[in-house]
Amino acid sequence: MIKYSYSTEWVKNMRKEFSNIMSTFWTTVMDKLNESTDKKEVINSVLKDICRYFNFGCSFFYTCNQDNAFSLSMAHHAYLNFDHLSPVFNLKDVLGVRQYHNFSKKGRIAFDELTKKTELEESFARLFNAKSLIVIPLKRKDNSIYGLLGMADRRGEVRKKDQSLEYAYYILMVLANYISIYMLEKKREKTMKTLNKIINNSGVEVHVIDYKTQEILYGNEEFMKKFGPLPEGIKCYDFFYPGSEKACKLCPRKIMNLEGVKLEEPFNYQKKNSKGEYRRYIATKFHWVDGREVLSISSVDITENIQYEKKLRHYAKHDALTGLGNRHKLLIDCDDFLERLRKEKRQGYVLFADVDDFKEVNDQYGHTVGDALLKEIGDFFNAYLKTRNRAYRYAGDEFVFLLDGIDEGEMLQIKAEIVNRFKQPFVIGDLNIYHSISIGMTRTNGFDRTTTELLNDADIKMYEMKKRKREKQRGVVYETV
Repeated sequence: MIKYSYSTEWVKNMRKEFSNIMSTFWTTVMDKLNESTDKKEVINSVLKDICRYFNFGCSFFYTCNQDNAFSLSMAHHAYLNFDHLSPVFNLKDVLGVRQYHNFSKKGRIAFDELTKKTELEESFARLFNAKSLIVIPLKRKDNSIYGLLGMADRRGEVRKKDQSLEYAYYILMVLANYISIYMLEKKREKTMKTLNKIINNSGVEVHVIDYKTQEILYGNEEFMKKFGPLPEGIKCYDFFYPGSEKACKLCPRKIMNLEGVKLEEPFNYQKKNSKGEYRRYIATKFHWVDGREVLSISSVDITENIQYEKKLRHYAKHDALTGLGNRHKLLIDCDDFLERLRKEKRQGYVLFADVDDFKEVNDQYGHTVGDALLKEIGDFFNAYLKTRNRAYRYAGDEFVFLLDGIDEGEMLQIKAEIVNRFKQPFVIGDLNIYHSISIGMTRTNGFDRTTTELLNDADIKMYEMKKRKREKQRGVVYETV
C-alpha cells in the first residue's frame, strides 16, 4: 500500500489553533488517500468530502491536453448545478498570455465575497461565475499547467478573516499531490507497451538496470540532467557511489524481495538519499528488448511533502499564534504527566495563569495589537528555560504550566520570575504595554485528582489570586515610545 506525504508553506500569523475537528478531517482524508482502492474513486470521494466540509457549492478537477484545452474530468456539486463549470475552455485564451503566466507563478487563486479582487481574480470569477473561489494549478517543472483543482462559491455567511479558506487550500494541496502521482501512474500504465515513451516521456527521472548484473542500460532526459551521461557498462552502485563494490542502500533489490514480483507489476517505496532528499521510487520489472530481465526505476522528489506533513503534525498540537502547546496537547501531556508522577512517586505542580484585564487591549487598540501581545507572551514562555516545552495556551489569554522535577521553593521562584517579567513592558510597535498576571497553583502526586480536576482547581486558585489584589488594580498602562 502506498503512503502519501504532502507539502506547502504554512500560513503566516495564523491566529486560530488547528482544532480537533480539523485534525479529525485531516486524518479521514489521509486514510482515504492511503486506501488500496481505485484511486479515481478516492479522488471523487475526497472532492465530495472537502466540498461538503468547507461548505462550498461545488468542487472540480480539470485536465489539460497538448492544445491547452482544459476539460472537466471530475466534479461534485452540493447545491450548484454545473453551469458554473464549463466542460471545456482554453485557459490561455480566457486569461491572456500575461495573466496566464502570472497565475502559473502565483500558484493559487483564493477569494471570497469580502475580498477586493485583483484583475487576475476577476478573470477567474467570470470564468467560474463565482463569488468565492479556490483554484490550484497542477504544474510541471517549466511552470506549464496541466490541471486545475478547486472549489467554487461558499454556502452561508462569509466572515472576515475566516481561516476556512486557508485550511481548504492546504487540503486541496494534499489532494493535488495525490492526483499528480495518480496521473503519473496512469501515464505509466498507458505507455507500458512502448518502452521509449515510458522512459523518455514520464516527466520524472527514469533509469533501467539489468536485474542480474546491475549494469545501467538506459537513462531518460531528466535522469541525464541530474546525473550526467552514462559510461557504457557501468554498474548502478559504481555510478551513484563511485568506488563502491556492492549495491547501495537505495537499491530496490535490497529493499524489496523481487523474486516473487510479477513482470510489469510496479511497486513503490520512499527513502532519503545521500543528498538529504526524500524521494518516492517506483520500480517495474520487465523484459528488455533483448529478452533479459531489467528494472525500470523512476523517482520523484517528495522532500517538500515530508516537510509539509511535519508542519501539519506540529500545528495539530500547537497554537499557531504563540507556538505553545494547544489545549488538545495539554490534556494529553497532563495525563502523561500524572502517570509519570505516579510511577516515580514524586510531586508535581500545575500552574494556571491569566493576563489581567487583557480585554482592554483589544477594546482600545484592536485585535491586531492584542494578537501581537499574545505572541510576545508566547515568545517569553518559549524562551524562558524553566517554562520551555512546559507551557500551553489554554484559551484566549489563559496559560497553563506543568512543572515537575522541582521542589516547592523552586516552583515559587518560577512563579515569582514570571510575575516579575510582567512588571516590565511588552513592546508592541510604538507602544509599551504593561500588564500584570495572576497565577494559581495546585500540587499533585498523580493519584489525588484527574487532569480535569487539577486544571479546574488551578483555575479556581488563579481567580482567588485576582480577588486578593485589592491593594491596587493592575490594569493596562500605555506609554508611547
